[in-house]
Amino acid sequence: DAAAHLAAQADAVPGGAATIEHINMSAGAADFVALRIFAGLDGHSVAAGGKLAGKQRAVGAGVRVPAVAVPHALGYKAAVVGSDVVAVDHVLVPAGTVFQLGFAPFFMWNYICNAFVRNDGNPSIAMAATLFSSLFNIVFDYVLMFPLGLSMEGAALATAFSPIIGIAICCIHFQSKKSTIRLKPILPSFRRLLYCCQVGVSSFVGEISSGVITVVFNMLILGLAGNTGVAAYGVVANTSLVAVALFNGIAQGSQPLISESYSKGNHKNVTTYLKMAVTTTIGVAVLLVVCIYLYAPAITAVFNGEGNQVLASYAENGLRLYFIGFLFAGMNIVGTAILSSIESAKYAFFASISRGFIAIIIFA
Repeated sequence: DAAAHLAAQADAVPGGAATIEHINMSAGAADFVALRIFAGLDGHSVAAGGKLAGKQRAVGAGVRVPAVAVPHALGYKAAVVGSDVVAVDHVLVPAGTVFQLGFAPFFMWNYICNAFVRNDGNPSIAMAATLFSSLFNIVFDYVLMFPLGLSMEGAALATAFSPIIGIAICCIHFQSKKSTIRLKPILPSFRRLLYCCQVGVSSFVGEISSGVITVVFNMLILGLAGNTGVAAYGVVANTSLVAVALFNGIAQGSQPLISESYSKGNHKNVTTYLKMAVTTTIGVAVLLVVCIYLYAPAITAVFNGEGNQVLASYAENGLRLYFIGFLFAGMNIVGTAILSSIESAKYAFFASISRGFIAIIIFA
């Protein structure tokens, strides 16, 4: 439980209160994310303030968060209120976290460039942009964190610069003779913008739903199985990202083909591409379920370095149960992309919001 989690560094504080002062969150970005989410759910916020050279500071009476958000690895003394709550004062957030937010436009522009290049008949360049930007992120995560000693700030820098690599590679296509895209200033059209939003809103809902699912499940599991249950769900959630990426790949690969055939009125090709996408989706879903059923212990062991048997039991059973849902979720992800490709934006939106919000919240 939380008390055991922090026992090694805990001091009893009289009066039913506890504080953790001057926490350096550079020990892990995930820990800061957990802190931010739980603080928000408790009605408090991390306020920018003070003159701490590029760092944020939570000041005041303290931000009350579940103890799971404060890892003992930070090495700071703490005390526990009851079994699951601590009060946190003076939280120092790495400058890299704030710095990375300044590169948000590059992340958006990278997605836009990649989509235009792929739809303009050059999927090879689009794939190269994705691969090399990801490879840059992986390599420079290590280089900046360890050889250069920048810790989590280095990881933030590597992630912040990675979309620029993708944009630069996409520009190779825009400058080539094969490109049918020409960038020039035009007057904005509200009607076209609204139409694009209608078609793209299903993809937006699909992306944001992962955050909603994580928050809802964390809240429920924390009450049912405590910190160990939340850690076990972390194994499931991180593994499921790989499955979602596979289905997103099928969706993004079939979308331009179906969209082009639909715009030309070639319904025979639309049907052919639709069958191929559905068949591939079902095949991948079945393969995932089989692989998870066979290799759940090995996957769990990657995340369970301490060999916690309770966590391993939760995670293995959770993986096998959770991934059965991809027999249906895979069809939802690919199906919404297909519906958007044939201008059925209303049905695509309904399918996305049902899976990402309505069904999850009701059945959870």
